[in-house]
Amino acid sequence: MQVPPNVMCAGTLEHKGKALHGSYVFVQRNGDAIDIRIQPPGRGDYVFRLFAKSREEEGAYESATEYAVRARSLPEVSTGYPKAYSEFDEHAAILASPFQAEIATRTPAFFCITVPGAEDVVIVNGQKWTHLKKNGNVFDALVRVRKGPVRLCAQFPGRREFDTLLEYNGVDK
Repeated sequence: MQVPPNVMCAGTLEHKGKALHGSYVFVQRNGDAIDIRIQPPGRGDYVFRLFAKSREEEGAYESATEYAVRARSLPEVSTGYPKAYSEFDEHAAILASPFQAEIATRTPAFFCITVPGAEDVVIVNGQKWTHLKKNGNVFDALVRVRKGPVRLCAQFPGRREFDTLLEYNGVDK
C-alpha cells in the first residue's frame, strides 16, 4: 500500500466488534509503501483497521481504512508478531527476521533489521547485550536468547541511550 513518506502507520485486528490484544498485526514501512502482516489467532471473520498520523504530529493515530479478513486456515504454530514500539516506525526500521513473537531458547535465532542512521543495534536479553554486525544500514547476527524479554534496541548519533524498537519473548520450546 502506497503511503506518503511523512506518514506513520499502525494497525489493529478486531473480532466480533472487539479489538484483540496481542501481536496479531505487524505494520512496517518499506520505502514509499507499507507492508502489512496479519496473523489471526483462529479461524473466522476479522476486521483489520489501519491508523495513520503525520510524523510531525503529536498525539493519537487516526483511523485511515479498514479491511475484512477471513481466516480459513492457520499455521501450525502461531505466536504472533514481536511488539513494535513507536520508535520502530519513527526511525523507518525494516525487519527482515525473525517475525515470530516467541524465540526458542534452545537454538540460535537470526536477527536481521535495517535501521537507517543507527550507529549500533543490540539484542538485550536480561543482563546480556549482543551487538549485531553492521553493514551499511543493515544489522544482523545469530543470537541464542535466554528465557524472558528480548529487546532489539538501536543507538543513534549524538545519543548515549538506546531506543527500544521491538520486543520478543524468549521461551523454552
